[in-house]
Amino acid sequence: MPSAHIENLTESLQRYSGVQQLQTFEPSDVAADSIARLSNARGDVTRLVRLWDDRESSWRELVEGYAPQHHPAALSALRSVLEASLVIQWRNDGTPKTFLPFATELITSERVSTVFRDLGRGVVEGLWGRPGFEDIRSKIAAKAASWRGRHPLAILLAPLCSKLATDAPTGDANLRAAIATDPLLAQWVDTFVKQDWEAWLILADRMSADEQFESMASLIGLHLHVAAMWRLGAEMDDAARMRPCFFVEVEGHGQDPSCTRAANGSYGFWRERASAALRIVAALAVRDFCATNENYRASLVASNWDAPRMWCGVPIESRGKRIKATDNFHKEVERRLTEGATLRAVPEPGDVERIVIESLAEAFSGPSSAMVRLKDFYRKTGMAAGLVGPAGRTRKRYLLDERGIDLLARLHAVRRDADIQTSEEDQKVVGAFVDDLAHRYGIVITTERSFVKDIVHTPALRLLRVHFPSEKAMRRNADLLDRRLDALRLVRRYSDASSVIQVTL
Repeated sequence: MPSAHIENLTESLQRYSGVQQLQTFEPSDVAADSIARLSNARGDVTRLVRLWDDRESSWRELVEGYAPQHHPAALSALRSVLEASLVIQWRNDGTPKTFLPFATELITSERVSTVFRDLGRGVVEGLWGRPGFEDIRSKIAAKAASWRGRHPLAILLAPLCSKLATDAPTGDANLRAAIATDPLLAQWVDTFVKQDWEAWLILADRMSADEQFESMASLIGLHLHVAAMWRLGAEMDDAARMRPCFFVEVEGHGQDPSCTRAANGSYGFWRERASAALRIVAALAVRDFCATNENYRASLVASNWDAPRMWCGVPIESRGKRIKATDNFHKEVERRLTEGATLRAVPEPGDVERIVIESLAEAFSGPSSAMVRLKDFYRKTGMAAGLVGPAGRTRKRYLLDERGIDLLARLHAVRRDADIQTSEEDQKVVGAFVDDLAHRYGIVITTERSFVKDIVHTPALRLLRVHFPSEKAMRRNADLLDRRLDALRLVRRYSDASSVIQVTL
């Protein structure tokens, strides 16, 4: 039976990019939702939130044997501590929306506004749900379960929240579905994501609960960021596919201005791949619609400008009332067809199909569109990993800050030598670290090294390479990384030319 609607590109773009929810979120919420799904438990935080209600009747319910002369000051002080150290997001009325998940009861079961929704499904089902991850999953769950007994605030607050079981999700997570259809992404997850979590579990044994959660959230952000890059590097033509690769400026004193421009250019290049992804899903939506609608397929190759005007009446799929994108699509098709008719008497091959595809993509390109939210997802996951910055400024670039350097160096220090890809004989020297970052995540500090240059100099990455700085500038960038590693006490220096990644566990 012919389809009556064109597929909604908001949902199509989510599935294509492997992103579960294109929405405003906090990176910590992704980790919290992942922990809740892994442990199959959340809590009702209604009673805890009463701490922000200044009425004495609310406070009396929180403390057994409430004493007006003693407890108000103590509860007010506790609230200040929580505001500074435990609250992730706030509601418009000034009450907390989400908390750090040092006990599963602190992970709210509420599903309203932008609280969690399905944020963690891509992590639990896509990244941790692969075959061979069973042991890793159980150990991560055990680490998270231990926080309740190790974190003082969790011990204090968990009894105020009732524990609730979570509902089982329906259907596959978008990232899981994307991995199933993308062999290169699947290989990256099964190899490097698995190795990262194995290394994280070694590091976690010597971390406090706070450090475990912070590093977990950063690592999740790194994996989601690179996974999105794998999807954004795809093209309709598989031969033109780009693997993850981006120049990163190292944060610190003595940065070369050309490295800053290159970091801006690299980030802008991948951020704008969201536009290319939107056009790809628009082309797929038009193709699928034409597969069951012969007249519309014929109109794409018509020798006149009148037959294609039937596209001005095709609605876009919605779950209720007519969506604004439908009207925008119709207006854009009409405008482009009229413009085409003034330029030439008959369409040239491919003209009409291009107009329909670009009009459909344009209808989903507004200020709050799925494409803009995909860019926001890309920015926030990069910031969580310590790869995108600077903090507090509107314009972002690829910037490897102290958090990112610390996480990546510590993971490198505990990896098996066989897992490190490098041309160096000693897998723990800084040069091997630079090589492995490029091979593992596409992070380019410098292309002076032949191992990295072989990764970067491929035909598919030609348009990205134009943003890279000179080798002299990248040499300064690599020197800055070496100095930052030294300042953070993440290396042992044997000579000016020999530094080994080393951390104290």
